[in-house]
Amino acid sequence: MIRKLMIVTAVAGAVAALSAPAIAQAVEFKSSGEPANILGEQDSTGKVAHQVFVAGGVKVTCKKVALNGTQKTKAATSLTLTATYSECEMINGATTVLATVKMNNCDYLLHSNGEVDITSITGFTCNTMPISMEGKNSEGKFCHIEIGSQSGLKKASFSTITNAGGKKEITGEFNLTGIKYEATGSFCNETGVKTNGSEETGNVVLGAFEDKVNGAQFDYSFE
Repeated sequence: MIRKLMIVTAVAGAVAALSAPAIAQAVEFKSSGEPANILGEQDSTGKVAHQVFVAGGVKVTCKKVALNGTQKTKAATSLTLTATYSECEMINGATTVLATVKMNNCDYLLHSNGEVDITSITGFTCNTMPISMEGKNSEGKFCHIEIGSQSGLKKASFSTITNAGGKKEITGEFNLTGIKYEATGSFCNETGVKTNGSEETGNVVLGAFEDKVNGAQFDYSFE
C-alpha cells in the first residue's frame, strides 16, 4: 500500500455527518469492489502516527499498528478491524519502559457516525480475554491495564485521500475518551476500575484490496 498522501479529495468527518440535515444521506465506507480486504497502518510518521493510550495514570505509546478486516459489500456503515500493535512504550513521568499491547480476543468496530465499539467477532467475548497493556521498570514494578468490551466511544473522524498510486484510501483519526479499564501494579499511578481512559491520537490509513497478499487495490472512500 502506498502511504505518501498527495491529495485530499474529500473531508467527510463523522462530526459533520452528525450535524448534517436529517434528509442528507448517511456517510458510508465505500469500496469499488466486493468483498474487500481492508488493510491499515499508521498514517505518515512522527507523533501524529503514534497510537497513544492513557490509563492508570500512565501513557502507552505504540509507533506501529497493523489493521485488517473484511468488508463484504461495496458500501457499509460499520467496519470491524483486528489490530496488532508494536514498538510500544509505557511512560510514567520521567520514566519510559518497554511495553506490550495485545488485543487478545478484542476487535474494533468502527461506525460511520464516529462512534467506536470494543467488541469481539470470535466465539469468546472480549471480556473473557480483554485488551492488555503492560510495562515493567528496572526495579520490577509493573503496571497492567485491561480494557474489555464497551460501546459508543467517541470520536473517530474519517476522510478520503488519494495516494501516490492514484487510489483512494480512507484516513482515520481517533480521539476516544471515557474508556473503561482496570489497572493493577505499583508502576501505575491509578489502580482499580476506572472510566477515564483515552486514546489521544492514532491516525491510520485504510486501503481496500482484492487479496490480502498481492491482489489489486480497490478505491476506498468515506462519503
